[in-house]
Amino acid sequence: MPDDPLLLLLLAVSFLGVSAHKHAVSRHPAVLQALGFLSEYRRVRGHCQEVYYNIARACHQLMLGHIAVHYYEKVLTMEPVGETELEKSLTDLRQEAAFNLVLIYRTQGNFAMAHHMIQTYLVF
Repeated sequence: MPDDPLLLLLLAVSFLGVSAHKHAVSRHPAVLQALGFLSEYRRVRGHCQEVYYNIARACHQLMLGHIAVHYYEKVLTMEPVGETELEKSLTDLRQEAAFNLVLIYRTQGNFAMAHHMIQTYLVF
């Protein structure tokens, strides 16, 4: 197994793409491969916004909203990485996570939580 986080993420995304292809013969093995590479990516990359956002995005793509919500909420509780304020603002994924949570909450009919996310994270 490679120890390069970018390579692991790209492999996971590739297998997610294979699983989503309409002519895919066996989707479940591709999903399992993708989740395996995501798990290894998390181990190699460590505990940060980027990792949890990417895991949430994968779960969101797989229509696993309840799991995606968990990881998007983890992103909201974490500070971005960076040495300067500019670096932190460029790597901060909280708004992206909040926007995706709004989409999930609206799909689930939870308009109060969607509104809360908008007011808390997306309105300036």
